[in-house]
Amino acid sequence: MYLLAGDLGGTKTLLCLVEYKNQQQWQVLYQQKFTSNQYAQFDDLIDDFIKNPAVHDKNIHAACLVVAGPVFSKKQQQTAKITYLPWVLNNQQLAKKFNLNQVKLLNDFQGIGHGIPALRTKDLVCLQQGQVQPHSPCAVIGAGTGLGEAMVMPTRVLPSEGGHMGFAPETPQQTDLLRYLQTKYSRVSYQELLSGQGLVNIYQFLRATQAGKPQATVEAEMQQHDPATVISQHALAGDDDLAVKTFELFAQIYASQAANLALTCLAYGGVYVAGGIAAKNLKFFQQPAFLQAFLAKQPMRHLLEQMPLYVIKNQEVGLLGAILVAGQA
Repeated sequence: MYLLAGDLGGTKTLLCLVEYKNQQQWQVLYQQKFTSNQYAQFDDLIDDFIKNPAVHDKNIHAACLVVAGPVFSKKQQQTAKITYLPWVLNNQQLAKKFNLNQVKLLNDFQGIGHGIPALRTKDLVCLQQGQVQPHSPCAVIGAGTGLGEAMVMPTRVLPSEGGHMGFAPETPQQTDLLRYLQTKYSRVSYQELLSGQGLVNIYQFLRATQAGKPQATVEAEMQQHDPATVISQHALAGDDDLAVKTFELFAQIYASQAANLALTCLAYGGVYVAGGIAAKNLKFFQQPAFLQAFLAKQPMRHLLEQMPLYVIKNQEVGLLGAILVAGQA
């Protein structure tokens, strides 16, 4: 049978047509990337996809769409609004309009959770081997435009808005960072630190406290391009001390929050760091300081040492999850 799977984000949307046999046997026949904000509503985007010659003559059975935002369920009806877009989705309306037997909506980190079983060894970077305990929960965390989290249980994937929990500093420098951000935000959550904007916030804090000397050329780039991308590029290149220190502090806080989530659900099945920032800046996550910050949770360090810890390199893991869930229809 043919399925439609999608990963809907504030910046880009990926849709794919899949020929599906079972959870182990399926093939992507066609995939297309769209710029999300070029469409006033999602219906117009999916209509363009279905009209494509590679798709239009296929009898699509069901669809699963993972969305960057919360999903609300009431009996068989699901609704979702994409964060940073005016799109409002209703699964029953989409099924009726596009003649599909079923449409399922998932939060984007639910999609990642469902996609983890489809990951291969090459899709992962192991930061800590740990000892996998079968049938145990997994934790998923990922910084990008915002901070996403989910808990993967043996029978279901639980969405979370844990990225909005209040930031708890763990070092004197982080306490100063919190005080600095309290002058900017009425409430400081982890998302104000672990996101693209979070990188900028940390950079500005270090600049203001003279923890590093800014380069005029780098600051000029930040005026012309996405500041978080500029910071990441120079941190990776190692040619700007302030950018490097920014990413080191960012990774330290990231590891701490990953451990918070791991302890919340006792993630003996594994802790998975997702999102584009980690995948594109692996060297900061492979440094000993990241694992040290992850384990610095006395008196529970011995629990965290048992948990496998990975970075997901495959940035289409959410789409994999959508395919597997659509196949259950």
